[in-house]
Amino acid sequence: MVLVKITEIKSTPNPDTGKDGKQIQFSEFRQSPKQMYTQTSENKMIDEMMGKIKSMGFPMINLGAQSPKLILFITEHECEELQINLEVNKIYDLKFWMGKLELNEVKDL
Repeated sequence: MVLVKITEIKSTPNPDTGKDGKQIQFSEFRQSPKQMYTQTSENKMIDEMMGKIKSMGFPMINLGAQSPKLILFITEHECEELQINLEVNKIYDLKFWMGKLELNEVKDL
């Protein structure tokens, strides 16, 4: 079992057929324990500095970003045939078994 999260959905022509469709990007989802830290004067100063840098418009690098696990190109018709509501930030169980790809929405984590 591999848990994946939809990180991006965009309308785009299929690169092979040229027909209108969707590009759906799945990235691996890993639960990480919440890290708690005490607010020291150094931490507070760094948080304030980062807030000022962000407000000045400097781009921030997301170190938690992951590369895609699966990118799916499907037509609107194929999307309807899947009979599954694909939305950004939803988590799915992705299984590869006997030449099949199975995708099931995860309700509880």
